[in-house]
Amino acid sequence: MLNLDKKTRYQTIRLFDEIADDTDILVVDVPAGASDSSLAFVAAADAVLVVLVGEPTSFLDAYSLIKAAHLEAGLCNFSVVVNMTQSEAQAKAHYEKFNSIVQKFWKLTLIT
Repeated sequence: MLNLDKKTRYQTIRLFDEIADDTDILVVDVPAGASDSSLAFVAAADAVLVVLVGEPTSFLDAYSLIKAAHLEAGLCNFSVVVNMTQSEAQAKAHYEKFNSIVQKFWKLTLIT
């Protein structure tokens, strides 16, 4: 779903609506960053889970997605999971650092 045109993205999201009554959870994995495809699927979601690793590029991609989803779709709540850490303490440190960056510029809720 990386490079779907606008019409195909819309049709795919409509298909998700059609199966909603028969589906408890549908996970859609979108590419990192704030591409049109990523934003379209994130905007259509009931909940957004951002996966973060402790690298600057991951922080930048996650921040870009959150900022764009907030500005373009009005989303304010995001769940964040920190992946690929050596310990729980390291994961918490990465989350706290990322959360402080987000909170510096936006009044958004990040949930761990």
